[in-house]
Amino acid sequence: MGQISCKPKGCIDLKASNYNPEAKKDDGSCLYPNTASFSFVPKYNADLISPQTTHQINDSVEIQFTKIKFYLSGFLFDQTSIDEPILVDLFENNSAELSLPSDVIAVEELRFSTGLTSVLNNTDANTQTEDSPLSSISGNMWWGWAKKYIFFKIEGKYNLNNEGFTRSFVYHVGGEEYSRMFSHQFTPIRPLTDSQIEIDLDLSKLFEPGASQIDITNEDQTDTFDYPELAVKVADKFLNVFQIAE
Repeated sequence: MGQISCKPKGCIDLKASNYNPEAKKDDGSCLYPNTASFSFVPKYNADLISPQTTHQINDSVEIQFTKIKFYLSGFLFDQTSIDEPILVDLFENNSAELSLPSDVIAVEELRFSTGLTSVLNNTDANTQTEDSPLSSISGNMWWGWAKKYIFFKIEGKYNLNNEGFTRSFVYHVGGEEYSRMFSHQFTPIRPLTDSQIEIDLDLSKLFEPGASQIDITNEDQTDTFDYPELAVKVADKFLNVFQIAE
């Protein structure tokens, strides 16, 4: 008679999400997390943005962006929620990845919040590891005096009436009331394996005419707490800059 193996079976691959330390023999059951990859492309209308490019708001005002940095959190891939936030610096590293459960291989609706969820915003940055996007040293996005996070920073210079780029605009916005929800429906359903989701950010929408228009010549600075009315306008406009390319 042949011998019957008494070795417990299971997943023995350390990289698998269902690794079983008690298993001695692989049974082919290993599951591996999927990854959602994002690339973020800053634009002004159809033109790409870099710290060296100049863009025109109107006949009187030209602008240059020097910093565009922001958090995204509260991701929902259809009904699957991901707690992990991402921190994006468009002029340093304009890509990011999120780990997903192994059964999430495609998405029909993607949702996320600009900024941080309430739970994340109430995290103490000083308790985070240095490589965490929530660390107090990750991009200088932590208001130590308020013990809250800056959700996004948009900074630059502007030229008014050809006087030169001698004026600055600085929008630092944070606080749960300034988070906004983005949603996109993919048609057809978007597979997540071996593909990247490109998210364009059209920064011209910050200053476009219409309701709640931001007049940069009179509204060029907010640290949220010193000018909350402008922070609301910037938060609303910032949501509108996100567009998913299909």
